[in-house]
Amino acid sequence: MTYKTPSILTIDDDPKNLILISKMLKKSFSEINIYSASSGHAGLLLANKYLPDTIILDVIMPDIDGFTVCKSLKDNIKTKDIPIIMITGMEVQMQAKIKALNMGADAFLPKPIRKAELIAQIKVMLRIKFAEDKLKKEKELLEQLVDKRTKRLRLLAANTLAVQEEERARISRELHDELGQMLVGLQMGHDSLLRTIDKNKIVCQSKIVLKNKVNELINMTEFTFESVRKVISDLRPPVLDHLGLIAAIEWLKTEFHKKTTISITLINPLKHDISFTNEQNTAVFRIIQESLTNIAKHSKATKVIIQIKRTNKNILFEIKDNGIGIDIKKIDSMKNFGILGMQERASDFDWTVEIEGSADKGTVVTLMTRNETTR
Repeated sequence: MTYKTPSILTIDDDPKNLILISKMLKKSFSEINIYSASSGHAGLLLANKYLPDTIILDVIMPDIDGFTVCKSLKDNIKTKDIPIIMITGMEVQMQAKIKALNMGADAFLPKPIRKAELIAQIKVMLRIKFAEDKLKKEKELLEQLVDKRTKRLRLLAANTLAVQEEERARISRELHDELGQMLVGLQMGHDSLLRTIDKNKIVCQSKIVLKNKVNELINMTEFTFESVRKVISDLRPPVLDHLGLIAAIEWLKTEFHKKTTISITLINPLKHDISFTNEQNTAVFRIIQESLTNIAKHSKATKVIIQIKRTNKNILFEIKDNGIGIDIKKIDSMKNFGILGMQERASDFDWTVEIEGSADKGTVVTLMTRNETTR
């Protein structure tokens, strides 16, 4: 560890005591910085300026006494951790000692000062102070490291979500463009085959068998077409990119009711669509989607209300159900990846997700966005 030259501040209104203590310190330490103040006010100024490693403080002084100085030092965030050795020539030393310790003093010595005792006390205070300084520095470095790592993890998480959404969009486009075209071509082939069967003179029985087979293939194709459409929508609903966030929430509401038969209402008093970026639109959509997924899986609800509200320039999205509620204590559980994902998406834009719930009274998920303006 790098050696640090200790610094001592002595506060005493008697010049002789200041000189005496200064000589003691110089003889006992090969290197030392000594500061002296002849009044309580001057001592407070020097303590704030130099932040010494230990303060030697006289009790009786004309302007403000040592007890008041000690309390002021301990109440000051800059000087509160500096060890204070109080000295006094008061006759009733026990009461003075108790009062000094109650004010925050770390040690108490009577006058006349014994050099060996003073130096021993100072060395103890210096060891404590240097150890505390080292711990404080290590704590600050650790906090900086944790903060740096946390920021990196948040950036990584945000990048992962962005890449995931890009990949969803790419797969959705490919399914729509390539597989979709193939299925359309297959449907056209079926139609052409049926027309060929009808035009040609084929034995009646054989014709019926062929037409039944073709109809089976048509049904299979239509079912496949619908399945592909569903996969495309689940990956990245086209409505979100083409018609905007409000239309996408309307679509989400309709699909949720189809899949669950749970009654769902959207209350949206805004006359215009919301002017978020594409990334923000995606975040809002996914948070509402995850909320509805949780309701479908866990809530046993029969009714859901999605409400969009404006508060100043912010937009608030509220998803409320009448289900069995949620245990708030379990929200921070590492297994609740859905909720953690919602909170992570929100934090990317300095938004907040709040969850409130109670037994048999349902759950409310609230997404509060910030600094939003409408078109």
